Amino acid sequence: RVLLHRQLSLRQVAKGDPAEAWLFLKRPPGPARRHLYWFDVAGTAPAIAKKLFAMLRQLDHAGYQRIHVELMRGTGLAEAINARLRRAAAKQPSAKTAQAMTL
Repeated sequence: RVLLHRQLSLRQVAKGDPAEAWLFLKRPPGPARRHLYWFDVAGTAPAIAKKLFAMLRQLDHAGYQRIHVELMRGTGLAEAINARLRRAAAKQPSAKTAQAMTL
């Protein structure tokens, strides 16, 4: 399940479940953690656009229960990236649908 955030913080990561992935636009300060990811060291829109699909696939295949993703600020390419992230978040089955699929 993909959850979108206007901004992610390391405080959220520290309080979060290790079974959840946290995907930042750029590398957050501090040491790397097993469930902490970023698109690009600098968080540039072209680099994020290039890595978007691969990163979401990688985290999906890793088996995380939830993937928290930070949205981009801005227009143009940032809007296109956010639109793609919103589609990824919307594609998920609802709890009822997921339950019905397992029966």
